[in-house]
Formats: sequence, structure tokens, C-alpha cells
Amino acid sequence: MSHTLETTLKTARPREKSGSRVVGRFDYQAHYGLLQLFEFHQEQEDFRVVFDYHDDILVLDSASAPKSARLFQVKTKDAGDWTTANLCSLVGKEAPRSIVARLYDHLVILGDPVDRTSFVSNAAFKVTLKDGKKSTGEHHWITGPEIHDDDVKKIKIAIEKDCAPCEIDKWRPRLVLVRSPMGIHGQKAYVIGILHEYFSTALELPDISLDPLYVTLYETIQQCTRFSQEGLGNEELIQKKSITRADFESIIERAKNRRMSFLADWPTISADLAAAGINSIRQIRLKTAAARHLANRSMGHALANDLSEAATSWAKQNADVIASADTIYGLAVAMRAEFDRPDIFADDLLGAMLAEAYEVINEQ
Repeated sequence: MSHTLETTLKTARPREKSGSRVVGRFDYQAHYGLLQLFEFHQEQEDFRVVFDYHDDILVLDSASAPKSARLFQVKTKDAGDWTTANLCSLVGKEAPRSIVARLYDHLVILGDPVDRTSFVSNAAFKVTLKDGKKSTGEHHWITGPEIHDDDVKKIKIAIEKDCAPCEIDKWRPRLVLVRSPMGIHGQKAYVIGILHEYFSTALELPDISLDPLYVTLYETIQQCTRFSQEGLGNEELIQKKSITRADFESIIERAKNRRMSFLADWPTISADLAAAGINSIRQIRLKTAAARHLANRSMGHALANDLSEAATSWAKQNADVIASADTIYGLAVAMRAEFDRPDIFADDLLGAMLAEAYEVINEQ
């Protein structure tokens, strides 16, 4: 079976993806893919996650010799629920034209190795369940066998407009409707919150600098999704558009190696503060403020993120100031001077800038 799936992936033409992307949906797709990387890293010994190939997300159970595949179609919805009629409605001019037909088509192309076909959204599903009741927003995971036979008949009719005959009984156990707890707004903060929990518990690395790691992972997924090159074979194209477990662990390892040791280097910073006439009591306040800023930033708090992004932007425009800085304190004071934030206590702002200045110096 492994050889069958490998051969099929090498020879089967991926579904054409044309037209402009909806930026919000692409952003959601990338963030959901990032979340899947964490989930698969905890659940599977090996994997390859392929972006924008056959579907929005294709997950293989092995990087080199896959035996099974899971596929995810990701769509956002600003208002309203996903009804059976929505799932069956025809869109576009080329088959498969409906959501359910596109999901079923994976079974046609890839065959029995298809383990699951999932439709993922931020919005709720409103389909008829086995007991005759409609699903609600509380249903985050609905499998094909849980859907009422009457709705399944409608789904089969929709599929057969593009893929006939439809082996609905063969595909039904592989269908899953997933409502993600991640909303359209605040996606980055949500993902960084998951990152914080993941690194604090699963990897026992609570002090890792999460914002650079998030940016690295997100940009890597963007590159995989957007990669396209005429004349490239399927096997090489899959490699260019995917992240394996080994790739993911390599990114994590780099993040661990570049972990900022702000608190470990505090004695050096403390000496600079003392030379500037800052006494021990105020130093304690600044150290506490800096540590709190780093923790809040790791958990995706809006204020900490805003300050960090502003400090990063300032650093890009003031390379000469950074190059001539003698102390972390002096650089922090220069950075703080650019912020007009009467809503933040002066020492809280300076503490945050001490942490950001330290990371700017380490990035140089």
C-alpha cells in the first residue's frame, strides 16, 4: 500500500488552484496549518505536511514512505452557519464544484490510503444528526456516520453531479466536519497562546522567545503554500511545499539555541543601571517589568505584542543608534524616547524596552 500511495502522489496531477486568494482565508489556512504541526508532532512519530497541494493541507504519515493521507479543506465564514445546502452548493465552472465533491474527489484520486477528509472552518455547522436534531456551535467535530441519512443522501446527489458513481458508504466514515476554536480575529494571539502552552508543558521550555519562532514557522508555511514552479516533478514539488517532522524539530532546535538569556545576563545590565544612578529598589521594579513583558509577549498579550512590534520597527530604522550604543540601558532609553504611552507606567515601559533592547543587541 505504501508503494501505491507513493506512486500515486508522484503521478497524480494536483487539483488546479487558480484565481486570487482571499487574504483573510489564506491567513487562517496558514495559522490552522501551524496548529496542525504542533498536534502532529505530539501524536505521530513521523509526518509530512504539504500545503496547497491536492487541498489546502495534505498530511502524510511518513516523510519518505507514506501509507496514509489526511486532507483538510479550510474555509472561513464571517457570518452564519454551514448548512448541508452550503456544503452541496455548486461553485466554479470546473469539477469538482462543491465542497463535498472536492472532499470526495480525494478518494477518487488517491484511493484507499485516504484516511480522512476534513472540512475546517471557524463557523458552526448546522446539519441534521442521527437523532434528528440539528448540530450547533457546540459541535466541534462531526463525523460522516453521525450525520443523518437524509442529509447524506443530499450529499451523495451533490457529489454525483461531478463524481459518479459515488461510493458514499466507503467515503462516509472518512468525512469529518471540524469547527476550529480559533476565530477570524486575533489569530496570531491565539496561536502564540498555544505555542506558550506547548513549550511550557510538552517541551518544558517556558522561557523560549516565542515571537521569532512564530514568525519563522508562519513564514515557512507561507513559502510552502505559495511555491510554484513550472516543469517541476510532483515528488520535488511536494518536498518544496511541505514541512516534515525533521524540519519542524530543526526549527524548534534553532529557537532553543537562540533563546534569549535576559534574566541570566541581568547582573551585567544591573551594573549599567547602577552606573546610571538607578538604585536597587528601582532596579527590582525594572527587572520585574521586563520579565512580565517577556511572559506577556510569549502568551500573545496585545500590549506586549504592540510594544515589541514597535521596538522592532524602530530598530530597523535606527541601525546607527544601535551600532553606537554602549549599554543595554542606553539603548533602551533611546527606544523609550520614541514612545508616547501615558497609559503605561514609566518603569513598566522602560522595563519592556530593556528586554527588547537586549534582544535587538543579540540579533545583531
